[in-house]
Amino acid sequence: MLRQLSWTSLLGGFSMFSLGIYFVGMTIGIFEIEPGTLHAPRWVLGIVGLITLAIGLALLTSRWGQLRLIMVALILLGFIALSFWMVFWVDPESISGGFPFLSAWTNGVIAKILVGIGFLFYPPMLKQLYREIRYGVGKKV
Repeated sequence: MLRQLSWTSLLGGFSMFSLGIYFVGMTIGIFEIEPGTLHAPRWVLGIVGLITLAIGLALLTSRWGQLRLIMVALILLGFIALSFWMVFWVDPESISGGFPFLSAWTNGVIAKILVGIGFLFYPPMLKQLYREIRYGVGKKV
């Protein structure tokens, strides 16, 4: 039997879903982006919007295991796309943040290496998600 969603799941789910709609709306031109404020391709903003939408749906569908796992898989696929783009196409000097005593290029290379290392964890996570979606949560195959 399905239980009622908690108010935190409802609030968080609707908030993330609404924010995702806003990001996707900016991507497809429904909402205007102020010139000079977006420092990435529009499709990156679209993927962030889809990830945010999927987070909202995962919170709202937390009582339906399979559907929630599909949302988590979509979130993971979005992170894979963003990681791939950052590691292979972003100029290291355009990545902000890092250690103040290192050059922008060095900080960018460190960020790309760390994201690349994190990228290695995605395939086993996707494999496990696939198993849980196909065979059920917690079942050994």
